[in-house]
Amino acid sequence: MLRHEEKDIILFVGKLEMAHVEDVARFSKEYGKKYLPALITSLGAKVEETLEQQLAFLVRCDTKDMKAVEKRLRPYADRIAAIISRYEFSMPLYGRLADLFPYLRLPTARSLAVASNKINMRRAFRRYDKKITPRFVVVKNYGQAAVKKIIE
Repeated sequence: MLRHEEKDIILFVGKLEMAHVEDVARFSKEYGKKYLPALITSLGAKVEETLEQQLAFLVRCDTKDMKAVEKRLRPYADRIAAIISRYEFSMPLYGRLADLFPYLRLPTARSLAVASNKINMRRAFRRYDKKITPRFVVVKNYGQAAVKKIIE
């Protein structure tokens, strides 16, 4: 594999909008270095053609198959400067990508699981400081009894 001197790709996970491409351009201008947006997404995800033309690359693959993800990202691995996930639905993949890019400062898969799951988040709050933990109830069967329990 060829070695690329500079890490110049900002990899977005799951979904990308034109505003994100514009953000990368502003970031490049502000820091005086050209960064290129790229996207990894699932096989069925729709990406507008005008948006796709703005990308350094677009990877479509089975995002649950980490061997496939790693294989598809390998040609770009030494160019990736940052990985960004802007949406909750793409957090599981974002967390798994941390293992592929140990040189990047990314949250751990565990910390993402806590941050993106309301029950896990409340449990972490409770362990840290019960006083800051918002009251909550897990509702499995919605009905009069559940509503009464929530009100109490």
